Amino acid sequence: VEVVRGGLADKAYRQNEVFMHWMTTGRPFVALKYAMTLDGKIATASGDSKWITNEQSRTYAHKLRSIYDCILVGKNTVLNDDPSLTCRLVEGKIVLDSHCQLPMDRKVFTDGAAETLLVTSCRADAEKVAAFQKLDQVTVWQIPEKQGALDLGILLDKLGKAEKTSVLVEGGS
Repeated sequence: VEVVRGGLADKAYRQNEVFMHWMTTGRPFVALKYAMTLDGKIATASGDSKWITNEQSRTYAHKLRSIYDCILVGKNTVLNDDPSLTCRLVEGKIVLDSHCQLPMDRKVFTDGAAETLLVTSCRADAEKVAAFQKLDQVTVWQIPEKQGALDLGILLDKLGKAEKTSVLVEGGS
């Protein structure tokens, strides 16, 4: 039997890109999903950002959510849109709030659809962090800041060690 190695290596790598990235770097594969208006904005002139896409785009977004281990958004997306970030197959939701300022009643923390990871800085208010940790299906990670923002390198390292192989970033600007 003749054996040929590497014949479809590019296609095999592409098919397993998420896993290969995680295995070689120890960090999850990160993809960004966003929508914008024809003039390059993330919201309409009236400030409405919820429906700047069509039904086909929203269906595709849910398909993307089903492919990735986690969905990541920032504090302002939670404040402005109060999303659930749900999809039947998503294992987790990640919210970045460096100063732990979000209200605890947001859907992303209370809907019970999937585990929510709240990532905040080591300088966040200890009482607020403790209160979030008491919520069902909410875990809080405190990480250092780098140049005034959460150190995303440390976050990616921790996610990789937690065997999260992929992250879909959704959110605003």
